[in-house]
Amino acid sequence: MWGGGVGWGYGGYPPGDCSISPKTASVHVSNILAKLEVSGRGEAAAVAHRLRLVDGLVDEAAVR
Repeated sequence: MWGGGVGWGYGGYPPGDCSISPKTASVHVSNILAKLEVSGRGEAAAVAHRLRLVDGLVDEAAVR
């Protein structure tokens, strides 16, 4: 445990220093895919694009 202090995140860890295990991330991704009723990340990205959930994420400098 980090000891904590003013401005520190929940649980006494510095803000931004909290992380999750790859297994936890995988479970979250699986839950999202199930809720979207899709079978993979690519299909989820297509659904998100169709629903305009990702508008403005394109790096304009990379497009030029």
